[in-house]
Amino acid sequence: MKIERFQVAPGNCVVDRDSSCRMQFVFSWELLASAEVCIFRAGEERAIYCSPTEKAGRVSLELSVSETTRFDLALKQAPEKIASSSIRILAVGRQVRLKRRHLWSFL
Repeated sequence: MKIERFQVAPGNCVVDRDSSCRMQFVFSWELLASAEVCIFRAGEERAIYCSPTEKAGRVSLELSVSETTRFDLALKQAPEKIASSSIRILAVGRQVRLKRRHLWSFL
């Protein structure tokens, strides 16, 4: 099975150090032919979503992600991955958040 596109948005999530990112992520895909596909978290056997038979799809899922995570798209009847996309977690330290500029520095 050929795929034209598989992506997750947003692809990055900025969190405080030692925190997880919990938000809505939008997964979208385009196939060359109609098929039932499932989305898996890399390394897990249970799908987080399976689509009806369609050539293109889009789904919004609320997920909690604590580290950079890869998601795989696979055919429902043969769970062999056909595409991957990742969510990158960017941790911000306390010293970065507290840094402020003076008002006159923006003028």
